Amino acid sequence: VLKAHGVDPNRDDEANWSRLDRLPPKAAKHFDDATAEIERLDAEIARKEKSMNSARHARPVDGGDFHRAMPTGTGPAFDFGGGNITRSLRKGEALAAAMPTAQTDLEHLGSELGLGGLVKALAVGPRNASETKAMAEGVGSAGGFLVPNNLSGLFIDLARAQARVLEAGAQTLPIYNGNLSIAKLLGDPTASWKNENADISDSAATIGRIEMVARTLACTIPISIELLEDAPNAAAVIQNALVQRMALQIDKAALYGDGTEAAPRGLKSRIGDATDPVNSILMATNGAVPTSYSQFSQALSVIEGYNADTANAAMILSPRTAGTLDRLVDTLGQPMRPAPSVQRVIDGGRFLSTNQVSDANLVGSGTDCSDAFIGDFSKLLWGVNTQLTVEVTREGTSSGYNAFRQLGIVIRAYIRCDFHVSQGRHFAVLQGIKV
Repeated sequence: VLKAHGVDPNRDDEANWSRLDRLPPKAAKHFDDATAEIERLDAEIARKEKSMNSARHARPVDGGDFHRAMPTGTGPAFDFGGGNITRSLRKGEALAAAMPTAQTDLEHLGSELGLGGLVKALAVGPRNASETKAMAEGVGSAGGFLVPNNLSGLFIDLARAQARVLEAGAQTLPIYNGNLSIAKLLGDPTASWKNENADISDSAATIGRIEMVARTLACTIPISIELLEDAPNAAAVIQNALVQRMALQIDKAALYGDGTEAAPRGLKSRIGDATDPVNSILMATNGAVPTSYSQFSQALSVIEGYNADTANAAMILSPRTAGTLDRLVDTLGQPMRPAPSVQRVIDGGRFLSTNQVSDANLVGSGTDCSDAFIGDFSKLLWGVNTQLTVEVTREGTSSGYNAFRQLGIVIRAYIRCDFHVSQGRHFAVLQGIKV
């Protein structure tokens, strides 16, 4: 069409292209339509290439080899090798905002439905052909449904917001595969003065190797088909239930995990550690009821003696202990003022409680004793595989609930994670708190 009206497509000069202005209406429309189609196709090609490239780097490959662009925060940097470097996320930094996204049909569907909506669609079936196509993308090679990156990140952020150890300042490290080696400073170096031409006194730091092993954190939720189909808030309830159960177990593992094959190793199990123990302080031989904030102040002094940053220290205790301290009064019957060091923790919003702190510990002859976990929680690192997997069955059972017989479903969700303490001496467990 162009050549027929004196325009040479191979010549790139103003005089040649100015002849486009003199094309007759029919030829001009033909040219404009063709140009628009070319631009549309170019944009579609670019979108597809971006999607394929992102998907290639955002999805796990069989065999556990994760070649994906990982989210990164502003915390310490970790080199996974092969140019894969990421930084841990501090409190307040959203994982979802940093997650790589492939912008696939599944990503768009996840943004539209949310996690609870996706689970509901898995249970009762997709509503249309586009949902069917999108959800097919999420089927993992080992079964289960791989929740898209944007929703995995959002889910983990919601759990982080409810987990007290992460609210206290523990850092989140997205990990590439099941294991991660981390260097840990086991002994501080010292500096010394020297005379001219004299040898420098040897004072080498002791650096050890810590292995983070991703362990599976899973939960199941039974629900009836009738409720799932009829209740308009079913999707939100499912999401909240999954988040709350995960968050509670994150706290329990970080505080009390025994380090067996199934569970991470928590702070209390690190008391007495041979290389970098967590400090232990007793209220009394058989436990005691707190009558002041002195033991809590003592715990802060102990960790400060090991150069802990007490300006950012936090305290995690049971609701029972929090209530006991809240009701303390002085000799005039007025609310007791906390010690200045404890007041700084309170003023900083880092005086936290959770029912995952036990009130039934044995200390001496005391059987109803509780703990308080005190320290710089930025030295607690939560390594988490950012892939959330969800599975739904109409034939399984959960805590006596038979999905098939009771016309229901059982939802199973899991992530893989572990905890690591970079400096145990920057924590103290105050034990033997009675009421």
